Amino acid sequence: MARLAPRERDLAAVLGGPVDVLAAYQAEAGPVSPRAAALELFDVWWSLAEIAEYVQLFRQPHADSLDSKESWQNLTEYVPG
Repeated sequence: MARLAPRERDLAAVLGGPVDVLAAYQAEAGPVSPRAAALELFDVWWSLAEIAEYVQLFRQPHADSLDSKESWQNLTEYVPG
């Protein structure tokens, strides 16, 4: 049996961006309202996944390259100071 993910999983990535996609989504899916708590959950999940990926990268031997510098900068956006 196929299982569907909550709609908030996909909407969390695109809501609040430069284009209002909710109206277009509702035009196709019907008059649905994303649950705020679910949107926040998926936003937090995304942040934790990003942090874990960067931590894994920096725990291993790595070169002092432009890529590693950019990765470090990206990590500091999730974990300031």
